[in-house]
Amino acid sequence: MIEIWINGRLLCEIEENNDTNREAIEDLERIVRKAGYAIQEKQEDNKIIKMI
Repeated sequence: MIEIWINGRLLCEIEENNDTNREAIEDLERIVRKAGYAIQEKQEDNKIIKMI
């Protein structure tokens, strides 16, 4: 399970086991980095948390 947070607010929770979801996450990360923002990643309670 992956949680994506933007500005301290939960945007969504998605399963990583799907190729489409994995591609969407990679696209989001690419867009965020291109916009000049950083992505912090941490793991807790069997979840990967990505904070923008």
